[in-house]
Amino acid sequence: MVNFITEKITINRNGALHRGVNPWEVKEVKMKFWLIVGIISLLLYAMPYFFHYIQSREGVKLDDYILDALPAYDCSVPIFFLMYSISLYGIYRSWHNSWIFFRYGTAYAFIALIRACTLFLFPMEPPTHLVSLTDPFVEIFYGGAEITKDLMFSGHTSSMFLIFLVMDCGKGRMMAFFVWMSVAIMLLLQHIHYYSIDIIVALFVTYFCYWLAGIFIGEHRFVKATSSALNHRPL
Repeated sequence: MVNFITEKITINRNGALHRGVNPWEVKEVKMKFWLIVGIISLLLYAMPYFFHYIQSREGVKLDDYILDALPAYDCSVPIFFLMYSISLYGIYRSWHNSWIFFRYGTAYAFIALIRACTLFLFPMEPPTHLVSLTDPFVEIFYGGAEITKDLMFSGHTSSMFLIFLVMDCGKGRMMAFFVWMSVAIMLLLQHIHYYSIDIIVALFVTYFCYWLAGIFIGEHRFVKATSSALNHRPL
């Protein structure tokens, strides 16, 4: 019988639970995770070609009255700063709780697959007053080209909302919530995405993928087993 209680469970100074199941020591979880790594690698390889195709198509321009009422600003620097700051903090948190790393990576792969499908199925034209977003890291995967038609749905909103969902401590969640809301607002001020479609759809898809990732890697099952074992251990 496999003993999943491989780590001492403690409460850190941020109030976060260090779960007793170490996913790196569970063969089933590792196999599924390396499958996800392979999928992400293929997606990253195909991204420049896929987005060049997306950019070359004619799409539908939407009437978004909320977006039309907002002024247009270049928020590239604060968006870049907030996104990569909270991403680095997420990496730091995953060092203490490996489930953050496993669940984020798995959910991100699901999001990327669904986003590729929606981008292919729903060609759209960018908002009228779009201000180009400067992101040197994203431009690498775009093959150095300016891509403005990757609209359905917002990848920035999804990645920030996903960090909020996977955070395991109150302080981290508050910071991630602030970054998520700030980035979403600044994307609208930059007229990068439509409010009515891109931002709202991103939230629903991201939560679904977060939930699906937990089931796929078995986090709930292992954590439940850990909690049960702790409840029945002698005092």
